[in-house]
Amino acid sequence: MRDLVLLLIGLFLAVGCTQKQQTDGLKDAYKDDFYIGAAVNTSQYSGRDARALPILKEHFNSITPENDLKWENI
Repeated sequence: MRDLVLLLIGLFLAVGCTQKQQTDGLKDAYKDDFYIGAAVNTSQYSGRDARALPILKEHFNSITPENDLKWENI
């Protein structure tokens, strides 16, 4: 979770966001350019991690499971 927050802060600082972009999600700021993705764990995409779900919905439009689709799990 901490890495996700640091990533978001770094991306906002690197882009030099305007006031409007800070109120929009990161995915909205780049909607015409590319998708913004995140690797999520089981508790995040199942909804058990209540703090992560709003961040994921607001800032990302593409998600990938961290470890659930690795060969030993499949």
